[in-house]
Amino acid sequence: MNASFHAVDGVHSTSMRNCARTTEGTGTLAWWMVDLRTVQLVHGVAMLNRRYTRTEQLKNLTVDLFLEDPTVDVSFPKVSGMVCAHRSDPVGGGQWVGLDCDVSGPVAGRYVRVTKAGGQYLTLCEVQVYATLLIMTNTFRQYPGVKSLSQPQVDLGVFNSSTHCAFTLLNRPDLGAFSFNLASGLCRGRVFDWGFAVTEHDEEWIDFERVVESSSSFSPTV
Repeated sequence: MNASFHAVDGVHSTSMRNCARTTEGTGTLAWWMVDLRTVQLVHGVAMLNRRYTRTEQLKNLTVDLFLEDPTVDVSFPKVSGMVCAHRSDPVGGGQWVGLDCDVSGPVAGRYVRVTKAGGQYLTLCEVQVYATLLIMTNTFRQYPGVKSLSQPQVDLGVFNSSTHCAFTLLNRPDLGAFSFNLASGLCRGRVFDWGFAVTEHDEEWIDFERVVESSSSFSPTV
């Protein structure tokens, strides 16, 4: 196995010694992942394939994202993140391939993972993540004391903070409000019109304003 950092070292060489490569195992899910350090809005990923032998192995790829480190899950790597893109066709030897987040649009996440099914090596000579930094300024508005039982609610998962709970809504345009339980970490979303909030069973529902992007363009993050 070649060290994973080779895929983000800025060296655009297609020689195997400068590429990241996973171990090979029949029936396993090969994967590579990068931590962006902060939650960002990812628009797409570009990958550089090696030039020489077995170049056809870079295929059947999925790019997905996670808000929190998925490796702590005992089921990892067989866990699913928010899918950004798929590609089934092989990438040409020594060629770049760009995968836009076209499954459901740009995806908010901190951990970007590339997986390859089929039990073969996953070799990545360089990876670039195109993302926009998110600014958490004036993101939440609270409206306590208003009760409503009409809007359906959705359990979104268990998170470490209300910030991660809120970022989850970036990937759910159908939801407009959330509640976060500090004791349990449970995050819930609700179909919700702007200008209202709901308190139900001692839960504070917070109206969610979409986070403003820091710029209108995006560039490689790593």
